[in-house]
Amino acid sequence: MVILALLFMIVDIWNLRGWTGFFNTFGVNALFTYVLAGMLTKTLLIIKIGEQSLYNWIFTHVCSPLFEKPEAGEPHVPFNAGDGNLGPWIYPLPQENNHPALKWI
Repeated sequence: MVILALLFMIVDIWNLRGWTGFFNTFGVNALFTYVLAGMLTKTLLIIKIGEQSLYNWIFTHVCSPLFEKPEAGEPHVPFNAGDGNLGPWIYPLPQENNHPALKWI
């Protein structure tokens, strides 16, 4: 929300629009962006790496490891390039059961 408010201030209030050409083009042409996203997805599904598609490979090797929990005994270092563990860093859960956020559970 802060970034959106900052962009609103820069573009609409201060009227600094020289750098917004790319966003204006694709923001107005939402149908083009939608079609481009579909074409990219289908292309990634066609390209094969071994037995799986590039789409599945990206999910398995890039997206999925970001939210895996570390194994027992491994140190937990959020956003570590080594283990790629982003899940607890983005939305950490309290460890104690008497936390106010868990009252509804």
